[in-house]
Amino acid sequence: MLGIIVGIFLAAIVYVWAAIRPKDAPRTPPGPWAKRWSSLGRVWASLVLIAIVIVFLYGGFCTPSEIAALGAFFAGLIGAFTGRLKWSGILEALKATIRTSAMIFMILIGANIFGYYMALSRVPQHVVEIVSVMHLSRYMVILGIVVVYFVISMFMDEIPLMLLILQLTYPLILSMGFDPIWYGVLMVMMICMGLVFPPVAVVAIVVSATAKINLLKVYVGCCIMVIAIALGTVILIIFPETATWLPSMMR
Repeated sequence: MLGIIVGIFLAAIVYVWAAIRPKDAPRTPPGPWAKRWSSLGRVWASLVLIAIVIVFLYGGFCTPSEIAALGAFFAGLIGAFTGRLKWSGILEALKATIRTSAMIFMILIGANIFGYYMALSRVPQHVVEIVSVMHLSRYMVILGIVVVYFVISMFMDEIPLMLLILQLTYPLILSMGFDPIWYGVLMVMMICMGLVFPPVAVVAIVVSATAKINLLKVYVGCCIMVIAIALGTVILIIFPETATWLPSMMR
């Protein structure tokens, strides 16, 4: 539900921006329906892959980790069937996978050491005790966590951010009676906001390099889109059901 809400906000921002600056979104004459339907032929493989993932995941046939592997397998089959996947592409994908896996394992090793240190030093328990003594509102605590996540996510990649900070904030969230699923969604929203907000904005850098667009221009566009994520975060905090309703229906 939250994804639909954020999507509506993004569409509304794009519509308003196009109305204010028409030159950024020039109008094109509408094409005939026959051409529209024929254009689906270029994306049928992606639609089939999405359908497979949704059916196997929500049908209970696979776990999220298994469906990720299955999705990659079917994507490879589709690429080979359509002739888009070459041996050179397979080798490049394997090299990228090895590099990414090595990075993730190094981060996991560091996170495990950090978690062991946290357990020995009892830092999370001390944080919970300090917050309890200060008698802060639970929403004041959430606001502080949101600000910290947003600021750090602008300078740190999402995986180490989740693995390191979660060990400190998760016990605090549970002690204040928040739903862990809701907090997970909130954390992802904060990470997404940091990924598109300067100065680092990994997503903006990738878009700039791929589309050959000036990085400053991409930064401006991303900052406008951050408004939708911020509004979605506010709604998530005020109405936690936007994140917990669908998972509660799947239990």
